[in-house]
Amino acid sequence: MTGLPVVEYTLPLKLVSEANKKEHWAVKGRRVNKQKEDTALLLRVKINPFREHFRRGALVTITRFGPKKMDTDNNTGSAKYVRDTIAKLIGVDDRYDDVVEYRVLQAIGPYKVHVRIEAREPKSQVVLDAPAVVNRGAKRRVRKTSRGEKSWASRQTG
Repeated sequence: MTGLPVVEYTLPLKLVSEANKKEHWAVKGRRVNKQKEDTALLLRVKINPFREHFRRGALVTITRFGPKKMDTDNNTGSAKYVRDTIAKLIGVDDRYDDVVEYRVLQAIGPYKVHVRIEAREPKSQVVLDAPAVVNRGAKRRVRKTSRGEKSWASRQTG
């Protein structure tokens, strides 16, 4: 596995438990936007030279540092927007864990986030020309009638 790129960077972010945070939606929106913008700004330059390597397979480790540890589910939730931004920068939607694997760890220390992205050999054959986010289109709406099912679209056209 030698010769595969590794990117490491420490972000000056404070990750909080999204599940337990009770706050106004605008306050949360500002915090989320700042996390996304800071992550994109600081990691874009580091990731772009190796993007094609990471799109074939990678292990992303996000380590949250804070004064005390969280529950594992809260820790994972706190890193959601950092993870989403990294997935967008790499170009592989984070629901495809067979291509890019994510781990969220935590440690005691001053608030910060350490990100490590390691390129890996592909686990499966991946189509790199596919878009990062697949639009599945609108769901087919169906209503049941006494004469059977009729799609919502056909009701609109006649």
